[in-house]
Amino acid sequence: MRVRSERYDIEATAGSGAFPPPMTDEARREPMKLMLRTLLADRFHLEVRRSEKEMPVCTLTVAKGGPKLTPAKSPGSRLPGRPAQSAVP
Repeated sequence: MRVRSERYDIEATAGSGAFPPPMTDEARREPMKLMLRTLLADRFHLEVRRSEKEMPVCTLTVAKGGPKLTPAKSPGSRLPGRPAQSAVP
């Protein structure tokens, strides 16, 4: 599957009476997402798939003596693929 980087602006308005007047922005969020997914599927044949997958999890805890982390020695040291950040005070 090839993903292209083209972007499009989509302007749409909900039909009259789609949301009751006293409905809050938070309450409108889920129905708006459903409307957007329907629009993208109908007009552009795009689909959104969601799935849940169980994965192992590790927990990082501090030992009895407290943390023994120290700031990086040089401000340029960083993880690969991550932007450089200033040293922690």
